[in-house]
Amino acid sequence: MADAKVSGRKITEHYHEAKRWVNMSEYSAEINWQSTRLPGIVTETDFLREYAWVVLNSGFREMIVRKKFDYISLCYCDWDSAEEIVSNASVCVRAAAHALNHRQKLEAIVKAAAIVSRTGFSSFWNVVMEAPQDRLQTLPFIGPVTARHLAKNLGFSCVKPDRHLVRLATEYGFVDVDAMCEAIQVESGDDLSVLDIVLWRYEEQRSLHRYR
Repeated sequence: MADAKVSGRKITEHYHEAKRWVNMSEYSAEINWQSTRLPGIVTETDFLREYAWVVLNSGFREMIVRKKFDYISLCYCDWDSAEEIVSNASVCVRAAAHALNHRQKLEAIVKAAAIVSRTGFSSFWNVVMEAPQDRLQTLPFIGPVTARHLAKNLGFSCVKPDRHLVRLATEYGFVDVDAMCEAIQVESGDDLSVLDIVLWRYEEQRSLHRYR
């Protein structure tokens, strides 16, 4: 138990250092953005945009997708309507392929839009709310880790066990990312989703500078 307390104190100190850095950096708005995400106010546009963001980021560096995402959003009708995306599917995919040549992912966005369009967003979202991570995994290109990423971006309180947070949990002696973040939450009072964005951004930037 004493070791667990020491680990909890050390990782919490690391978290506060990370949060100070993020708050003073160009990424400070990300904390506010994440803290204002609420599942109860998610719209069809919110869902389509965040689904596309998570799918496109899987396997790519975030900075690469970020540079192209505004253009890709225009290709998919600015996420205004799932029905509109489905009606213009070939045009959307063909145009977006000029920015990101991964046809399977671009077509996955259309397939997800088709699911939403077919059921209606309200009905679709009510089903997701019942069991977010399980329901989201029924969508194309969404697995256990990306389901957590998407759920977090849609306002659910959770963390994603990506490579940066897994490495950090191992470094501080935790059995997994959930245990690490729960220990931080007890001390900090911050929501799990906020812990995730703070630690991920800090570790992602440390990793970039470490290997330059």
